[in-house]
Amino acid sequence: MKWVTPPPPDCAFVKWNQLSVEASNAGGRAWNNVQHYSRWFSEVGFEDVHEETFFLANGPWPEGETDEAKVQRMVGIWQRENLLEGLEGMTVKNLARIGWEPEESKVLIAQVREELNAITPGSSYKPYNDVVSVWGRKPLGKGKDVMDESA
Repeated sequence: MKWVTPPPPDCAFVKWNQLSVEASNAGGRAWNNVQHYSRWFSEVGFEDVHEETFFLANGPWPEGETDEAKVQRMVGIWQRENLLEGLEGMTVKNLARIGWEPEESKVLIAQVREELNAITPGSSYKPYNDVVSVWGRKPLGKGKDVMDESA
């Protein structure tokens, strides 16, 4: 998670993000491994590995009347709705890994929901994600198929 401008010091969304990353690491399923994906693709034998990063607003805050700004606003609305829908499912079990009780998690979730729902066009609170897409080509005709675990 990133912010265009620094978030407020008591920001629940920042706290949620930090705790979620900590808990995912504790559970052995790190949420922030994306920086390794291209290397991992190459290490297991994919060829022509490519990586592309896309901007994704969390909410309708992107400003402007260009077609791109309008699309970013609409996609930001969808992203926020996706996040709001999955927030409890992503949080309760994950934070339990670091000792949080479900009731504690639900209080934090309510605070995050309130912050996310308050984001409006032109808002000074501007969270976003860098979405990283990595793809490659499976090697063909080079002996043992490195992608076939049964071999």
